[in-house]
Amino acid sequence: MNKKFTFEQKQYILKLGPCQPSAQEMPFHKFPKTNNLSFHAKWYTKTLPDGSVGTQKHGLAFRGHNEKWSDTVRGNFKDLVILLAEYSPVLSSYITQLKEKGKNMTSFITWQRQNQLIDSISNSILKSIVQEANTARLFSISIDTTFDISRHEQVSFVIRYTDESKGKIVERLLMICTTSSTNSQTLYSIFLNIFEKTNIDWKNNLIGQSYDGAANMRGEYNGLQAKIKSVKSCLEAVDLFGILAKVYDFICCSKNRVFVFEQNQIERNPTWPVRSLKRVTTTRWSRYSTALKTILNTWEALIDTLEDLH
Repeated sequence: MNKKFTFEQKQYILKLGPCQPSAQEMPFHKFPKTNNLSFHAKWYTKTLPDGSVGTQKHGLAFRGHNEKWSDTVRGNFKDLVILLAEYSPVLSSYITQLKEKGKNMTSFITWQRQNQLIDSISNSILKSIVQEANTARLFSISIDTTFDISRHEQVSFVIRYTDESKGKIVERLLMICTTSSTNSQTLYSIFLNIFEKTNIDWKNNLIGQSYDGAANMRGEYNGLQAKIKSVKSCLEAVDLFGILAKVYDFICCSKNRVFVFEQNQIERNPTWPVRSLKRVTTTRWSRYSTALKTILNTWEALIDTLEDLH
């Protein structure tokens, strides 16, 4: 121990034993200095939740096939905890006690505790997503199903909304559920349960749905879309994109009309590139945005074209 420590400081440190000290607990509320060097409390802030966040950030599995203390490889989480213990006297002391007492001592690194940590992190993330979605108010959803490696049907719910604080559109995985059936009524029940659990007002704020092409070809998925629309349908959006589809059909079905439209664009904005109207398709929601942007960018030329053809 450093010879410059006072007798009281030495006695106090020996009395504490292995610990995670803070400056407020030390005599005079600060750590002693030697050659302008001092202990820093952050050197000891290695905790179990850090290990959980680290493994999840890199998409690593928590558990291993064998997790006994005598095993060479004990799973990502347990091995990471052992690594952190080399730099934390508190964690090292705790692991030593676990090895000695076994099941007679409460353990925070068992698979049950790992699952509890994962659930806590999951609930925290879900709470943040729900808060952002409620703040944005208007949102759309994308629903898809797939078989996982265990041959179970997994239904994923992705929510899309605008993050006004960052000024950008974001997509978040809201939830993944397992189901034994993919008929419309079962999927609709899962849909209702998810939004009831998250307390997101889908009846008033849901403005769009998205499904992949394969799902739309199957009757049960179309049935799900129809069930949701029967309760909530944004008539304004339906009218808007319905008009865009009619404008596309009217202009693009004739070579002469396309030529008039292109000439009006050149006359209005000679330095701008000539744009073509985009078809509104139901398989990808990005096509809605592309079609609308084209109309807005060529609005004056489009009005001139309709007047010329009138």
